[in-house]
Amino acid sequence: MQRSDALKTRSITGSTVVLTTYRRDGTGVSTPVSIAIRDGAVHFVTASNSGKAKRLRRNSRVSLDTSAGARHAAIGPIEGHATPVPDAGWSDVLRLVRPTPSLIGSYLWYRLRGVDMALFRVVLDPPAPPIAGL
Repeated sequence: MQRSDALKTRSITGSTVVLTTYRRDGTGVSTPVSIAIRDGAVHFVTASNSGKAKRLRRNSRVSLDTSAGARHAAIGPIEGHATPVPDAGWSDVLRLVRPTPSLIGSYLWYRLRGVDMALFRVVLDPPAPPIAGL
């Protein structure tokens, strides 16, 4: 099974999820984000100076809750790590998010307002192995 297929089977099929990033003290901060699944990972954009981006620079651990906007039952939070895509330019964003109108719209809206944007890539942690006897 390819990684992108694995992502789809792990219930990330919508274009919006709740992303939880973590403060220095470990407290989670949840925000909805528009996503695109490309190249075997989840991608999202946010303002470079947002609290989310600042928290991710300190701690790359994230949790994605797929119940936001889901048309089906979610399987619960999925853990992973988010890292900025270095030197992500317009062509990178277009290549990754073009088929996701809500994500490209968000990126364009902020860029037109003069906000520097950062593109992040989330690589999901492998699923936990099944517990014997359950």
